[in-house]
Amino acid sequence: MTLVVEHVSKRFRGTDGPVDALRGVSLRAAPGDMVSIVGPNGAGKTTLLQIIAGVITPTEGRVTRPRSTSSLLEVGSSYEPDLSGRENLQMGLAFDGVRPGDRAGAIDEIAAFAGLTDSLDLPVKHYSDGMVARLSASQAVHRDVELLVMDEAMSVGDASFERQLLRRIDEMRSLGTTVLVATHSLALARSAPRCMWLRDGNVVRDGPAATVLQDYELSAGVGRAAAADPVARFLTVSAGPTTVEPGRPLELSVEFEVLRPADDLSLRVEARPVVGDELWMRPRDAAAAPADVLVAVTPRTRLGPMGPGKVSATGRIPSVRITSTVLEVMVVLVDDAGRVHDEISCTVRVDGRVGRPGYLLRAEVLPAG
Repeated sequence: MTLVVEHVSKRFRGTDGPVDALRGVSLRAAPGDMVSIVGPNGAGKTTLLQIIAGVITPTEGRVTRPRSTSSLLEVGSSYEPDLSGRENLQMGLAFDGVRPGDRAGAIDEIAAFAGLTDSLDLPVKHYSDGMVARLSASQAVHRDVELLVMDEAMSVGDASFERQLLRRIDEMRSLGTTVLVATHSLALARSAPRCMWLRDGNVVRDGPAATVLQDYELSAGVGRAAAADPVARFLTVSAGPTTVEPGRPLELSVEFEVLRPADDLSLRVEARPVVGDELWMRPRDAAAAPADVLVAVTPRTRLGPMGPGKVSATGRIPSVRITSTVLEVMVVLVDDAGRVHDEISCTVRVDGRVGRPGYLLRAEVLPAG
């Protein structure tokens, strides 16, 4: 069944008067479609997903949705902290109408997917934020549904788990599940064929993800043109540790292949908040940046003349004060004209248990050897 959102508006009552969270938003998504939704904080992304999932009702307009929906709008919000992961899954499966005889196998499958088999009988209150997030996401993608709605739910672990989630979502799409995901991660947004850009409750653009996201980046002052004939492409990226503590450096390694002789390539590292509201550049007098906008950029590191072959590079992420809980770290290969030849990203979780903002250290990215 096709998801149809027709001229939906949502107005909330604020302390200073009415607030229009959505203004006449329309969307159609057929079975098997995947749509990413981007925009700054306050753009209306979460409100739209809540309306589509049936959590809240629109002030105007209407939604025609498939009969079965799986939504993950607030990670772990449905879990009872004093119960074990197994007990929480049992309650969730019962609520979903899974027959008692099928629940044990479903629980084992969800736990294995989340990498939590050995922790399943511990109370959820002893889980880390990452463990709760992985369990929530795994449960959401193991439902037999026609519509999957996720709000930043894929920024819940390391790059390996994110790839696993994307593969699972591709399987669901092949069986006809419609997928909507709201995200600040441009890398995740690009994984969908189609993207909707919201701003102040309005649809700015809706179309092919590559086109929409290029305009979105340009509007934020961080866009760049792609090279028509790239001379290099990334092979791998890794960051360690995948959970960063304040005052600790984040080591970054990339490998890329030079396809033809090149003498004007540089590497640049960018960091964007994915989950969280604020992030400031240092020094102290640097202006605060909105959470959906590029917030940290290293100076370009010139690579020098290179012939065809593989190149490795290592470095550290720039100095950033973090109140975000998840960062998307992107490495970009760019030439002297500013054209991007390739980019690659990974996700890093910021350890919030320390109770104060974290600092990542100064970046330096150099070719190996």
